Amino acid sequence: MSVPSPPSQNQSPQNKRRLRGRVLISGITLLVGVAAYYSYRTVRELLLDNLKNNVLLQVQQGSQELNQWLVARKTEAATLANTPSLRTMDWGTVGPFLKPEKQRLEHFYYLSMISPDGSYYSTKGGKAIGKNLKDRKHVQLSLKGQTYMSDPVISRTAEGTIVAVTTPIQESAQQDSPIVGVLAGLIDIDRLVEVVQGLEYGTGSYAFALNSEGMPIVHPDQSLMSTINDQNPTSLLDAKDQNLAAIAQRMVARSQGIELTRINNQAVYIAYLPLTEADWSIALVIPQGNIESQLQLLDLIAMVLVGLIVAMLILLWRVQTFERIQLQRTADLAAAANQAKSEFLSNMSHELRTPLNAILGFSQLLQQDPQIPPHQQKQLDIINQSGTHLLALINDILEMSKIEAGFSTLKQIPIELRELLDSVKAMMELKATARQLGFEFVYSPALPQFIEVDAGKVRQILMNLLSNAIKFTQKGYVSLTVDAIYPASDSSSPMQLRFAVKDTGLGIASEEIEQLFTPFVQTASGRITQMGTGLGLALSRKFARLMKGDITVESIVDQGSTFTCWIEVQQIGSAVPSQVFPQIKGLAPGQAPVRMLVAEDQWDSRAVLAQLLQSVGFEVAEAANGEEAVRLVQSWQPHLVWMDMRMPVLDGLAATQQIKARPQPPIIIALTANAFVEDRQEALRVGCDDFVAKPYQIEQIYAKIAEHLGVQYEVVTPDQPSHSKTTSQEISLHCMPATWRTQLQEAAQCLDQLGVHQLLEEIPEQHLALKVKLEQLVQDFRFDLICQLI
Repeated sequence: MSVPSPPSQNQSPQNKRRLRGRVLISGITLLVGVAAYYSYRTVRELLLDNLKNNVLLQVQQGSQELNQWLVARKTEAATLANTPSLRTMDWGTVGPFLKPEKQRLEHFYYLSMISPDGSYYSTKGGKAIGKNLKDRKHVQLSLKGQTYMSDPVISRTAEGTIVAVTTPIQESAQQDSPIVGVLAGLIDIDRLVEVVQGLEYGTGSYAFALNSEGMPIVHPDQSLMSTINDQNPTSLLDAKDQNLAAIAQRMVARSQGIELTRINNQAVYIAYLPLTEADWSIALVIPQGNIESQLQLLDLIAMVLVGLIVAMLILLWRVQTFERIQLQRTADLAAAANQAKSEFLSNMSHELRTPLNAILGFSQLLQQDPQIPPHQQKQLDIINQSGTHLLALINDILEMSKIEAGFSTLKQIPIELRELLDSVKAMMELKATARQLGFEFVYSPALPQFIEVDAGKVRQILMNLLSNAIKFTQKGYVSLTVDAIYPASDSSSPMQLRFAVKDTGLGIASEEIEQLFTPFVQTASGRITQMGTGLGLALSRKFARLMKGDITVESIVDQGSTFTCWIEVQQIGSAVPSQVFPQIKGLAPGQAPVRMLVAEDQWDSRAVLAQLLQSVGFEVAEAANGEEAVRLVQSWQPHLVWMDMRMPVLDGLAATQQIKARPQPPIIIALTANAFVEDRQEALRVGCDDFVAKPYQIEQIYAKIAEHLGVQYEVVTPDQPSHSKTTSQEISLHCMPATWRTQLQEAAQCLDQLGVHQLLEEIPEQHLALKVKLEQLVQDFRFDLICQLI
């Protein structure tokens, strides 16, 4: 399949120079534009802050004027209260004294003497009959020693709004002498109204004042104000306009500032400030345009600059329009080729995995049969290994496709490093021995015991490198040297593992080394041996680079090669023991019958899954297409449906949608030979509860059933016959101390069953799987295997 060259490869040097020039001009233009824009924003914000500060300063000047006026009234009242006449608290003495003082103090309507019990006398009418002021806030505060200005109230006597100034009367001139009463003076708020109404900032602006409870004292909207007939005005804290209510709440909380908001659907700036001499706040409301109109010239300059930049960019864009059209056509051709490649890989994956499913499935079924003779078991192992190898080749091709698309990820798991290396050695040693080659693994003493890494990808890299070394070596040896490079100081930083695979084989010419890592390309040595696909090294390098490493090669023709791979790994304290799925004997006693439907158009794949399920006691029905599956679900009502996605008449996607539309549908697990992520997502989207890719493992099928239906199995115990016994290769004692291993070896050699059991009790809980496997060997009297693994 030929894929069109990228557009950059089809451009002449002259076109490239023109393109670079236009890109440079565009870049400079954008850079200048961005710098100018941020400069404009900075200057605009500075100017706007200055304008807002001017507004706040105007409100501060008004508040200072009011505070000075209030201080003067408080001083007048405190001076009167600090006279010998007032200290007598005898109205016969106080009354004649206050009447001329009231005439002298022009701001006061009248003055009152209030006793601690709340009764009072005033210059207006003498002793107040039936009235008591003890519960008034301003009286209570003055009885505690504070000179206080009350909230304004409507007075019928004064025929307007008045404020009470109260100050304590002390028994003597000494500062800490007891308080014997309170002097109150009533004044009007004309000065407050005058100052607040004098605050303005252009057309449409207005000011208002609120008392300590958020009620308007001064406001241009008279409907909000208290009158003689209506002395219960609505507090702005309860205003229908949420923004106005929020501003009122901040004013009552005695906050100050200026902010942009919307009041009555109009954008306004509002500056608010509390008075220091009373629990009141004043605010100035200004239409947004009154302030920002002063920035219009700056905004106009910015718009002109933006227009020039846009015009230049449009001009450059128009110049390149024709070239972009041509490049887009080329890109469309490349995209079509990539789409064709993806469809080809998807179809080939399905076509190859389908027969592999039957091969591996039946071989696994036969391996479960204890009546199969040992020599036939070996033949089945060969069939299974060959099928698994073919599946690995298919997965290599798919993995290469995922890496090229940027979708490949790492699956980091904790492992024991030497256990991984030993498993690779066991798999490759037979190949080397068959070719009469020397074969050795050399481990550095500095290797960590446990690491966290994508074990599958590491194993695949090593097997590819070792397989190539064995394949291209006629005589001599193949070796793997493994060492570790630790970080200089930070122990939490990743360490580096290095693998060096050396052989005495055919070697590689220097001019062919660069082709080694190109997919599907073989060197002269590869063409001579006529083995391999030319994919292994390419995939291995991509895996190494995913793990922040690489692969290099040094080679001399007819002398041999050395491939060096390094990757980054994280050293850890311990590894989680691998879980081994138990061999299933059948359904657990008392397990209720479970009905399963296998919907699969390929008879061999259908047969292998049906036999697998029937072998453990499930009731199984079969359907060759989606239409039969829908009909059987309706009539037979299975608990679980294994649904192939590609079937004639009605495919698995449509059949799943119809089944899931019914009341109380069964669990549906998708079966497909398409292993791409998109296939899984599509199956789950239409209603499938889970997804299994073909070819599958028997343990995977049993695990899915247990997960979704809660089925209980009867497993093979150590006392039951089984051709699959635990071997020493499945057990590692590296997690236990050397002294413990020595004691275990001595007890096993003496056939001391009690001594071995006592040592097994010392195994920590995190290594429970190791303890269970060793106990199985003891019960089988396989002390020889215990000695072997030690």
